[in-house]
Amino acid sequence: METIHYDINNPIEKGPINLVIYGVDSIIQPYIYFLCKKKNTLQFEVTEDIEEFKKKYEYKGNIHFEGENYAIFEERQLEGDFLPTMSDKLWKVLSFELLYSKKVFDVEVDKKVVHFFRNYPNMLCYTKDGYKIEVPVVGYVGVGEGELNEQIILQKQNNKNGTFKRGYYFLDYEGALHDANYEKENDEYLLKLKNVSVTDSLIDDLTITIRDDKFFINHIFIGDVPPHCNKEATYTLYYYDKEVVYLKSNKPNHCVVNNKKRDGIVIRYVMFLNRHWIGPKSRKNYDSFSYNSVYMIKSTENFACISYDLYKK
Repeated sequence: METIHYDINNPIEKGPINLVIYGVDSIIQPYIYFLCKKKNTLQFEVTEDIEEFKKKYEYKGNIHFEGENYAIFEERQLEGDFLPTMSDKLWKVLSFELLYSKKVFDVEVDKKVVHFFRNYPNMLCYTKDGYKIEVPVVGYVGVGEGELNEQIILQKQNNKNGTFKRGYYFLDYEGALHDANYEKENDEYLLKLKNVSVTDSLIDDLTITIRDDKFFINHIFIGDVPPHCNKEATYTLYYYDKEVVYLKSNKPNHCVVNNKKRDGIVIRYVMFLNRHWIGPKSRKNYDSFSYNSVYMIKSTENFACISYDLYKK
């Protein structure tokens, strides 16, 4: 953390003391995080006496800001520590979350914390040999409760061939929560619909057409087009029986389907966007991409789990 621009050698004055506890994690590349207490919002822990905290953390100094004390401490921990958030008293909050998203999962960062760091922004940067290291961003992946271990070890659930071609995809919190709580019955290339009209008499022509947000085969209605479906893709009849119809697309379909609800887990990731491109399509010679709150990273070496939380259906 860069504190050389600030006077941190102030004596502790009488009154409440805000604890600004930071640490450096280097599981991928070094980055700064801060420990905030979870109440209704994520807040600085407050105390009247810092002596007990000096036993656990390394005291760095004190800042006087708007008539209050802000005692700076450094947490020393093992590299790559991984902690769930559902039971932790203190949450790790990254620089990206303090000044950009202003929340962790669905818990907002307290306005007082945001205000402090807006006035001391260099504290959010990690500096090595005089150079500021890239500040990472945060993304989320939603999985079923039984898929947590597999996802952490193999990163299988978010390895897809999607908008930016093959890679590891991450969403914002809201998108990941939907994925966590709804079991997907279709993937990016197969769309499942209720069978309302498909019979053996239709299978001479497998080509599907779209008109007025409806699917047709041989001019016969077979189902509504779900929200956000890729209408530029070509759809063909892949499988059907008396209950269901599967349509196969030649491109990712992006369809949003109301699938079966389940207990799910939202996993939070730190992500370094090296050689990054922002736009709706992939480009050559780039290693990461983002557009409309969707991120894709090509290599597992550029992201890691920070924490996770369980959401009951």
